[in-house]
Amino acid sequence: MRCQVITSFADDGKCTIKEGCESLGITRQGYYKRQDTSLGEAGAEEVTVKMIADIRHDASCKYGGRKLKPLLEERGRRIGRDRLFSLMRRNGLCVVPVRNGARTTYSYYWMRHYPNLIKGVKPEGRNRIWVCDITYVRLEDGTFCYLHLVTDMFSRRIMGWCVSPTLETRYTKKAMRMAIRQAGGRDGGEIAGLICHSDRGCQYCSNSYVHMLEGFGMRPSMNEHSDPRENAIAERVNGIIKNEYLKDRKIKDIHEANSAVANAIRCYNTMRPHMSLNYATPESVYRISKVNQLPILAQNENNVQNQAAFVQR
Repeated sequence: MRCQVITSFADDGKCTIKEGCESLGITRQGYYKRQDTSLGEAGAEEVTVKMIADIRHDASCKYGGRKLKPLLEERGRRIGRDRLFSLMRRNGLCVVPVRNGARTTYSYYWMRHYPNLIKGVKPEGRNRIWVCDITYVRLEDGTFCYLHLVTDMFSRRIMGWCVSPTLETRYTKKAMRMAIRQAGGRDGGEIAGLICHSDRGCQYCSNSYVHMLEGFGMRPSMNEHSDPRENAIAERVNGIIKNEYLKDRKIKDIHEANSAVANAIRCYNTMRPHMSLNYATPESVYRISKVNQLPILAQNENNVQNQAAFVQR
């Protein structure tokens, strides 16, 4: 009876499944199990679709199938990978990547470029390598603002970010200063010797940016060619924020974009499981890790690079 009440209220938009279960004192796992056993195959698919909507609502994120599978299992819904992807395709739940619409990299060859210091290197702890990139956020009126990101390569945690109206270097530096504060690096310490990797964008080649890095004992590193796979993790993080958190959102102006990005990064860091982190969250890995004290987490580098290249297409 309680399950029927919850289903009715959820269908009418009066509450979410989570809110209904909490109000009536049952677990979501119990609710979904009851629904699954009392309905046929078509009903079980409907329950799974509702569970996906519930998970995405809780996380404010449009998770894809690979992330949804372990989260569904946590709620008592075991489903094979191929069956899950087929279900998502039938119900229009697949995540479609955002296509590039604004140029964010301007490489001027008269500016000094720096060698790629992370080629073939795997960080053994947090705050050893940060990867940086700039992407765009589309506004409702068709214009763009820009998102500058700094990500810890080991934990995948976004350390610093800035939403800006232009591509000026001062905003890139603002994102880096946030990352330095997050790492507690105002006085050097853990970030001494840290490598900051990026593409060859003019912001990262500028004297003021490089001098800021060097002032904290950090080392600049850049792609050798115009290949996004040389900065695959940064490109992948761009795609996650845009495809899973910001896609289909109508963002009125830069102030609304700032709020949307702040919420997206909070959810990404603290709630989103990563396959490359054995389905842990970036925040949890960052917090428990110490420089040079944890083993390298298993990851499929070719998969990461292929995903980044796909996001760029």
